[in-house]
Amino acid sequence: MRLGVVDSGVPEAQSRADEIESLIERGTKKLERRYKELFNSVRDGLFQIDLKGNFIIFNPAFTEILGLDTKELLEGGIQVLQDRIPNKEITAVLAEVMDTGELRDKLVLFRRPDGSERWIVASLGTFRDKIGRARGYEGIIRDATERVTYEKRLEALHRHAHELVFVSSLQEIADTTLKITGGVLGFPRGDFSIIEDGMVRPISIKGINIDNNKDLPVDGLGVTVRAFRTREPQLVRDTRKDRDYLPAYINGETTSLSELVVPVIIDGEVEAVINLESEEVDAFTPQDIRLLDTFADHVASAISRLKKMKKLRESEAKFRTLLEESMDAVTVIVGTRIVYANRQMAELHGLKDPSNFIGREAMEFVAPEDRDMIRERALSRQRGEDIDRRYEFRILRHDGSTLDVETFVSLIEYEGQPASLSFVRSMAERKRMEKELREHTERLEYLVEKRTSELQEAERMAAIGELAAMVGHDLRNPLTGIIGATYFLKKKYASTNDLDADKMLDIIERNVEYSNKIVNDLLDYSKKIQPELFRMNLRGIVGDALESIEIPENIVIDQTKLGRMEAEVDPQMMKRVLINMLTNAVDTMPSGGRIRIECREEGAKKTMLISDTGKGIPENVLELIWTPLFTTKAKGMGFGLSICKKLVECQGGSISVESTEGKGTTFTISLPR
Repeated sequence: MRLGVVDSGVPEAQSRADEIESLIERGTKKLERRYKELFNSVRDGLFQIDLKGNFIIFNPAFTEILGLDTKELLEGGIQVLQDRIPNKEITAVLAEVMDTGELRDKLVLFRRPDGSERWIVASLGTFRDKIGRARGYEGIIRDATERVTYEKRLEALHRHAHELVFVSSLQEIADTTLKITGGVLGFPRGDFSIIEDGMVRPISIKGINIDNNKDLPVDGLGVTVRAFRTREPQLVRDTRKDRDYLPAYINGETTSLSELVVPVIIDGEVEAVINLESEEVDAFTPQDIRLLDTFADHVASAISRLKKMKKLRESEAKFRTLLEESMDAVTVIVGTRIVYANRQMAELHGLKDPSNFIGREAMEFVAPEDRDMIRERALSRQRGEDIDRRYEFRILRHDGSTLDVETFVSLIEYEGQPASLSFVRSMAERKRMEKELREHTERLEYLVEKRTSELQEAERMAAIGELAAMVGHDLRNPLTGIIGATYFLKKKYASTNDLDADKMLDIIERNVEYSNKIVNDLLDYSKKIQPELFRMNLRGIVGDALESIEIPENIVIDQTKLGRMEAEVDPQMMKRVLINMLTNAVDTMPSGGRIRIECREEGAKKTMLISDTGKGIPENVLELIWTPLFTTKAKGMGFGLSICKKLVECQGGSISVESTEGKGTTFTISLPR
């Protein structure tokens, strides 16, 4: 049925089409009305111009921002705007439009007909018809005067806030604050108060007269008090309507009608408040609040810096006292120049007054050979490099002498600059003590080594002595039997005149005597010797010794300097010593030579010298000749000289030797008086 109706219902279909067209027309008109309402109500200026610069359309905000009337714009076109923009800026605008065909967020200064100026941000683009042909330009402008003014005031505020860096007291901060709020923000009336002892206390007032100029308790009335309690900026648009307001007068008569107070907060605590007042109602804007709040941060930084500087000065005063009383010499060096020196430093350099150091190069007081090292260390330390802080060097004293010192250096901050704090101490006393300690240590080591050697030698000698006693006793009995048998054989064969037998018996007898001497040496070395001292003429003992040995004809005995010196000695011991010495001298001169025997008196000692012209003793052997069982001979046990030494020393004397290879040897026996 419906299909039939549709196919045969042409009038009905036409009616439906008309209805749709009517709806579209009404919708379009409705959209146009809404677009027009939006176009006319938006706060930004909207416009279109044709290619010849004539305005096609613009909204009310456009004329309001520019301060121009509709007729003037329609008649004058874009030229009206160009005439009110500085040449430099309009040239830049036109160049950008010609180059890119558009303009994006361009900030320009516009002079309104009433003489005022507005900062305008403009954007512009090309609009086209349905087939894409350029028909003109459309754009938008926005009034940026408030933003630009705020930015310029903020910039000026930051620039002038730099003055707070150079103030040296809280009063200067207060005075400078009011000067800047008046000159930069344009509010010349107000006061600066600090919070002290539970009171809000004005310390600087400009352009107003506060009733009785009294301090305000922090729990009382007053807009400044309220700013302290809330820690927030306080804006009073009309003071007549604020219950906390306390009257302030301008020129002594007119009451302030609006007020702006901002707290100065340091580490979470309100330290001061900045109060601005005006004779006009609602004189302060939200922009003024932001600017003054920002400036309060600068003031807080200045006050905080003053407090830190005060603490620093107090700390420096204590520090200076400690340095002045220090037993060490102290300097503070910035760069390479001395900025502080204590009395001890002056004394160390031989100066009277520490002021002689101030401002001078530290290197002037360092020995020339150490200057490069000290300079490099100081600069490296101030650059923050990690170097050894304790070291030694030499200072150059006032009289030109040098002195070894030790220093310990720390990196500090001095008046805002990196500096070196140096503690200096003379090393003269320490070096003297170190030298003494070293000498004592060396002496102790020598004594320990000597004593150890003596103990080792004593142990060795004890072992040798024990062996010698055992061997000596074991050999003595057989030797006694051989001596007896030899004597019997000589008696028995004496009448036979057998020369060969006599010769053999003489050989046996001599070797038995030599063996008996070895046995006696062994026994003498092994036992403790107790001398029997007598006052004796040494010449007689020398004669007895010479008679006991056989002196070859090719050896000369020189006794011309023997003299008749007397000494307390054991005659038998001295005879044995001399026999041993003379025998050794004869043995060193198989081709002949000279033996000289001499006596001398030297101070508290009497000495006997026995010199030969033999082959001498090698240097590497010389220090071993007193050692038991040491010998360079093919025959002998090596006890001779060691027993001589023992026999002389038990009589309170000493024996020494000097020898030169190829020239001879001299033994010196020293005896007590």
